[in-house]
Amino acid sequence: MKWDFFYDVDEGKPYESIDDWHRDISYLIRPGIIVLALGTAIYIYVRFFHS
Repeated sequence: MKWDFFYDVDEGKPYESIDDWHRDISYLIRPGIIVLALGTAIYIYVRFFHS
């Protein structure tokens, strides 16, 4: 196993547009929305409906 994160390695070219950035994080968007919705639902349930 290589531990490249300890060293300064070239990570490729920098982002040139919003599409490059979106392409790199697109796999995080849907799970993030789901976690946020579940967290909000649990908060509302505990705050208002749990006795």
